Amino acid sequence: MTNLEQQEAFRLAEQSRLDAIKDRSDKKERNRLGQFATPSELANDILKISMKLMQPNTPIRFLDPALGTGAFVSALFGNVANRTVERCIGVEIDPHYYNPAKEIWQESPLQALNKDFTALSHDAIGKFNLIVCNPPYVRHQHLSAETKKRLKESTASTINSKVSARMGLYCHFIASADKFLEEHGVSVWLIPSEFMDVNYGGAIKHYLLHQVETIRVHRFPERESKFGGALVSSAVVFFKKSPKVGQSTIEFTAGDSLLFPSTSKKIDKSILQEESKWTRFPSKGERAEYTGPRIKDFFKVKRGLATGGNDFFIVTRDQAEQHNLPKEFLTPILPSPKHIHATTIEADENGTPRLESPLFLVDCRLEPDKIKNEYPSLWSYLEHGKALGINESYLCRNRKQWYWQEHRVPSPFYCTYIGRKSKKSDRPFSFILNRSKAVVSNSLLALEPLKEMKHFLDEHPEHLEGVWKILNNLCNESMKDEGRVYGGGMHKMEPKELSNVPAKEMGDLLSNKFIKLLL
Repeated sequence: MTNLEQQEAFRLAEQSRLDAIKDRSDKKERNRLGQFATPSELANDILKISMKLMQPNTPIRFLDPALGTGAFVSALFGNVANRTVERCIGVEIDPHYYNPAKEIWQESPLQALNKDFTALSHDAIGKFNLIVCNPPYVRHQHLSAETKKRLKESTASTINSKVSARMGLYCHFIASADKFLEEHGVSVWLIPSEFMDVNYGGAIKHYLLHQVETIRVHRFPERESKFGGALVSSAVVFFKKSPKVGQSTIEFTAGDSLLFPSTSKKIDKSILQEESKWTRFPSKGERAEYTGPRIKDFFKVKRGLATGGNDFFIVTRDQAEQHNLPKEFLTPILPSPKHIHATTIEADENGTPRLESPLFLVDCRLEPDKIKNEYPSLWSYLEHGKALGINESYLCRNRKQWYWQEHRVPSPFYCTYIGRKSKKSDRPFSFILNRSKAVVSNSLLALEPLKEMKHFLDEHPEHLEGVWKILNNLCNESMKDEGRVYGGGMHKMEPKELSNVPAKEMGDLLSNKFIKLLL
C-alpha cells in the first residue's frame, strides 16, 4: 500500500468517525447544514476527467471551496501524474471537519483555511485553474435573512441574471467561485440535479449557457443519491472559464458511472435556452411543441394551507371535545396522504369526511379580546398554545394574529404532490375526489375550479366523477415531465408545475359545454 493509499484509508476512517459524532449529537443539524461527504471513488472519477480537460503541462493551482476532510485533495494527488501542484487550497467553515483535515494533510501541499468561502474577497486567495467542489446542500429556509440578502446580491452581480430568494446555498457557491477561476480554468461541481428543473436554478442555467463554456452535465440515476443520507439525485457539472463562449452544444450524460455513462447526447444550447426541465436530457429529446389546454385553463392550483403548528391547530374530534372547542371554529381538514386510503372522500350530513378519525382545523379569525370575553374555552386553548411556544413559530409570528389561518375553501379535487412509483402503479401522483367540506394542509395540492369550470360543475354535479377520472388519466409522462425527481426515485410536483400539465382530454370533453354556457 502506498503512502497516499494509507493516507486515504486514514481519511476515510476519520470521515466515518466525524460523521458518526455529528449523527449522534444532531443528525438533523448535519442535514440542515448540508454536510454530505463525497464518495472516494466518485471523487477519483471526477479528478480523472478534470485532468483531461486542463491545458497540458500546466502546473495545477487547485481550490476546493468546501473541503470537508479532503476527498478531492486525495483524488487530486492520486491523479496528478507528472504535473506540478503549484498551489492547493481547501476552505472549510466547520471546525469539526477543518481541524482533522488540517492534521490529515499537514505533510502535503494543502493549505487549509477555516473560513466562510462565500464571504472571501476576490483577492483573498488568488486565482486557480482547477476548482472542484461538493458544496453544502443548504436550503434557503436555513439561511439567515442577512446572509440570504448578501448572497443574493453577490450572485446577481456575478451571473447578470435575476436571482430567486429561494436559491440554495450550493448555487451561491458556484457563483462565488467565479471570481477565483482563471481564464481557461476548469471548474467541476457535484451538486443536486434539482437545479435543472426548479425556478431558482434558472440563474445557474443562465450562467452555464452564457458565461462559461459548459462541457458536460452528468446525472446519476434517481434511484440512488451520491450524497449519503440526503434525499436528492446528484449531478456533476464540468465547465471552463472562457472569455469567448462560442460552443453551440453541451454534452448531457447519464448513468451509474461517470467514466462510462450509459447514455450520452449533445444538446443544442438554443434548445436548452427554451427548455425549463433539463433533467429530460439525455434520455429524451427536445420537447414537442404543445399549444393545447393545460390544467391552469380549468383550475387554479394552490398548495394546501400551512398552519404554523399542525400538532396544535389540527385536532381530532376527541381533542376538540376535551378542550370544549366551539364547533363554529372547527373546519374539517384531510389528513396527510399516507393516512388517506380512499380515492374518493365521502361526507356525512354535515360535510365532515367519512374517515375513521376525522380531523379539524382550529380556525378563528376573531380578535383576542372578543375570544377572551365570548369564547373562554377557545381562549384557554390558545393560551395553552402560547405556553407551548406555537405563537413563536416562523409562520405564526409573522401573522397579524398568530392563530389566524389562511383562508381556504373546500376543493372538489386534491392532488398528491410527492410520491414514488410502486408495484401496483407507475404513477407517482394521484388525484382525490373530495365530496366533503374538508380543506387540506400543505401535504396536498388543491385544484380550485375557475369560473367556467365551477359553473359547469355546479350545474352538472353528476359530471364531477367524470372530471376526476380525466384528471387521473392525464398522461403519466406529462405529469412526470413537468415535475422533478429526487434521490430514491421520489417525484415532486409544485403548483406551477401541475398547472402546466397538458389537459387536452379536459378541453375535448368540456369545450362544447363551455361554449354553450358562455352564449
